[in-house]
Amino acid sequence: MLKRLFPIREGNFLALVRLTEGFEAELYLIPSTAWRDPVAPFSSPDYEGKKSMPEHGLSLSSASFERLQPYLFRNVLHGLLSGMWPET
Repeated sequence: MLKRLFPIREGNFLALVRLTEGFEAELYLIPSTAWRDPVAPFSSPDYEGKKSMPEHGLSLSSASFERLQPYLFRNVLHGLLSGMWPET
């Protein structure tokens, strides 16, 4: 996501849907604040001196989906509805 189009701020989320043949779709809700101090699978390159625009990245692999488990929609729904998620 381009940083200028997806700024890090409260109330800004990435909705990610994982579609795997033979399985139910998995919905992830990731707050933009996850990119504030990015740790894999999150990244936030600026590409200074290059043609590419600064972006927030997300590496998607089997291992990274395991690290994204806290962001599964079913795991955040209660906290989201109660106003207690995401923690800042």
